Amino acid sequence: MYCKVHYWYGHFFLLVPETLKSHSRARKPLVSADDVVALDSGIRKFLMAYSPQGKVELLGANVGQVMDKHNRRIGRRKRRLHELQGVVKQERERWRSKPLALKDRKKQRRWLWRACLQYYAAELKCKRVIRDLHYKASHYLLKNYYHIILPKFNAHAIAKHSKLDKTTKRRLNTLSFHKFRQRLLQMVTF
Repeated sequence: MYCKVHYWYGHFFLLVPETLKSHSRARKPLVSADDVVALDSGIRKFLMAYSPQGKVELLGANVGQVMDKHNRRIGRRKRRLHELQGVVKQERERWRSKPLALKDRKKQRRWLWRACLQYYAAELKCKRVIRDLHYKASHYLLKNYYHIILPKFNAHAIAKHSKLDKTTKRRLNTLSFHKFRQRLLQMVTF
């Protein structure tokens, strides 16, 4: 076993591999229909849970507004980063014959670095919100239901071959339904 130090935009991570035993839950026979739930994935509402008794539950009700807020933040930071990159490029072309002073070059690098950090921090925040949503929804489902029916939802193919708005496609890919499926399976085995 070996450890690895990983550096990612101003943060150091120590990666330590660890072997774990997986404990799968033993299958029990279906006693009542209360143990069964069927899930329907959506864009505006993350999951709708339907039980055979007619009970309908909504998981991730305001996910649309939250995703729009994070996507706007990411867009603003990305535009700022591209603007600064354009300014630096223009400065380099303008002062090709006469180089900038060391102080000015350091200032430009610092601006770019800060903009880059803010952009990646916004992306990381969005990923963490989605990860939190996935784990909370899967925890709730595993706590309350024993048999979960989750159809495969290929969001990438839908976004690629449909005539949806670009914000809807972005939200569809950001919700990452395949990762939710993998996290749900992961939580079932532990």
